[in-house]
Amino acid sequence: MSLARARFPRPSVQQLQEALPNALSFLIVREPYERLLSAYRNKIEGAKNPYYRKLSKHIAQQSRYNQVQMADVPNTVRSGPTFPEFVDYIINSRKFDEHWAPYHSFCTPCNVNFTVIAKMETLDRDEEYIIHKAGLQRLLLPSHFRFKPRTAINKARDGKATAALVEKYYSQLTKKQMEKLHKIYGTDFEMFDYNATKDGKATAALVEKYYSQLTKKQMEKLHKIYGTDFEMFDYNATKYFNFVQSEQ
Repeated sequence: MSLARARFPRPSVQQLQEALPNALSFLIVREPYERLLSAYRNKIEGAKNPYYRKLSKHIAQQSRYNQVQMADVPNTVRSGPTFPEFVDYIINSRKFDEHWAPYHSFCTPCNVNFTVIAKMETLDRDEEYIIHKAGLQRLLLPSHFRFKPRTAINKARDGKATAALVEKYYSQLTKKQMEKLHKIYGTDFEMFDYNATKDGKATAALVEKYYSQLTKKQMEKLHKIYGTDFEMFDYNATKYFNFVQSEQ
């Protein structure tokens, strides 16, 4: 990925605007807080990539040096930052990696009139629509259209349901952390029409498990960062605030 990015860097907004009038453009998005949790689990928690191992260590050291309280998560090896510590890092530093930067901060959906905005939650259907929209169906093998229900979005790397993971991690956040988090990602929810209260009991349980580890203040600060994404893509982050911890 890094080699490809180095050889083919992201086009500038001006380059995109010049090319788009005669092109089919699409943006694929994911529910902001599930995306954030996925970034934490795959890049920070038990990081294997040298860059992310170094970043993980930095976040943990910085957080503990500043005496940020860690949630008591039994049977957890704390070689890296806990989810609340990671959230605090985002809230306080505003240093974003492409894996957790708010969409509106680097995809410029307000400056680029995308032909299609697809969602991970309905990617099978959206992919087929994009292929037909581009007139590429004759160039693809019939097997490409035998779409099966996508499970990648619902399964984590260890086979646990996304809902269970949401509960596990977001229940660690306090209400204040959740409110701050939503200020960061809220616009993504609104822009892409995600509703943080409609995903069912299972997802709510996973959200509660991880986000309840955050304080209300953390959630408020976090939402200042991601709030725009929630708004731009029509996601609703209300449910996340219901799981965060009250101030002691």
